[in-house]
Amino acid sequence: MRVITILILLFLSCQNEEQRISVSGRSAVSNVSTYPPVHIRSQRGNELLVGFDNYLELFMDSSQFDSVTVQCLGCELQEIREVGTYIRPTEQAKVSLKTTLYKHGKANEYLETFRTRYLPNPIPKVGQVSQGTIRAGELRAQQGLRAPIENESICAKYKLLSYSVTVTREYAANRTCLNDGARFGDDCRKLIDSVLPGDYVIFNDIVARGLAGKSRRLNSFALLVN
Repeated sequence: MRVITILILLFLSCQNEEQRISVSGRSAVSNVSTYPPVHIRSQRGNELLVGFDNYLELFMDSSQFDSVTVQCLGCELQEIREVGTYIRPTEQAKVSLKTTLYKHGKANEYLETFRTRYLPNPIPKVGQVSQGTIRAGELRAQQGLRAPIENESICAKYKLLSYSVTVTREYAANRTCLNDGARFGDDCRKLIDSVLPGDYVIFNDIVARGLAGKSRRLNSFALLVN
């Protein structure tokens, strides 16, 4: 049994082309079958995540072929290596991989289809808080914002690029600072350190860069200082 490792990178591109990864260089011409000797296994079953590196293994019975080509329907070719192939599927509801085995000049094709879904937006937080109330001392102790992806069994991170902080106080003018990066800069640090019980702290215009290199605007949130 021969094993080829395939790494699929699901990114938010908008192409609808078919790209062929060819080991033998021959064209695939035959009827499509959905049965072994080819099997593609994903760690997440029949699901692939957009914007995340999806690890796949392609199992083939080497006694069944002389050479092989792998075709991804709706994918952009990334890279070819001896131990596997790297492809970048486009933004669509499903991804299909078609493997063609050549034996004595005859081609046989095997098709496997995976559905795709997007990772949810990360939830911006101060410490562990994203809504409700926060003690003034707890807020001052924080170094900045964080944006975890919740309820997902993957190691995925978003980089916070920028946001604004506004402090509102009864009978006083609103005060606002702009911040680059996740960590509080000097202006926002001073503003956070000045909060008093009864103030509202509003985090707005939150922008993070995702796994695909694309920027996302995250939900604003407000906290009541007590």
